[in-house]
Amino acid sequence: MARTRDDETPDRAENDRQEPDWPWFLPAPEEERAGWSAEDSAVTEDPGAFAVQHAEVALVARAVALLDVVGEGRGTTDSGALVLADVRTLVQRWELPTGAEPPDSMWDVPELVGPWTALTAGGWIEVTGDSARPGEGASPYVPAEQDPDAFIQFARALMGILLLTLSQQKVDHGGFEGGADTFAALFYVTSAEGLTVPDILTGGTDMPGVPRGADGGPDLDQALRLMYTISDLTRLSAYGLIRRDSERAAPDTHYRANLAVMAVVASTADLLFHGPDEG
Repeated sequence: MARTRDDETPDRAENDRQEPDWPWFLPAPEEERAGWSAEDSAVTEDPGAFAVQHAEVALVARAVALLDVVGEGRGTTDSGALVLADVRTLVQRWELPTGAEPPDSMWDVPELVGPWTALTAGGWIEVTGDSARPGEGASPYVPAEQDPDAFIQFARALMGILLLTLSQQKVDHGGFEGGADTFAALFYVTSAEGLTVPDILTGGTDMPGVPRGADGGPDLDQALRLMYTISDLTRLSAYGLIRRDSERAAPDTHYRANLAVMAVVASTADLLFHGPDEG
């Protein structure tokens, strides 16, 4: 799954040293992920209980709240974001971290950017001119208490569309930095034990945890692979798709998610790397 590389140095080619495709910072691909217990897995067979798991995903909960905010129509900025008054109201209502200064734009608040990106990409919110209005959406929003199965379909579509959108956008337009490495990491994030990324900064500039380059020092390309993946995972945790068990946006951080997210990661990765089913 991991991205292949074609930028090996001449020294490496001479030494016939092939860089592994699989991310070095993940368990070996032949190793089994930590499986969910039978009790945990049973929740997927109960629509009501599984709908609760989808509702517990912060991205989904915030998206539902944004649909309510937009209502029949709401003003937007030239950049297609909610106006600042609405942004600051939501930041205060949701008790979101903003640093020392209040945000100057919705795009400064990742907790809003994630669900807004998914809602607009999926057609649940249509932004035209200086206003946002409700759209039909890829799968209609129905409250979980009204129809658990329909709510699950909405939540799955929302999460999947966010992942697809980030995968298809260029990095300088908000796309994933880690590419396929990020999806490989997400398979472990959504396992029963989650994923702890290694602390490559221990040991200073020598970074002993990083694979060695031709000169015996740390391979900076391999270090960057990890850093790009961490950047994506950190952003997905701020967006509300996964959870980060540390406030530090740094290595040595544990990421996790529930079974609802695991199912979406698996189906989205299959679509991206194998294409849609035929027939």
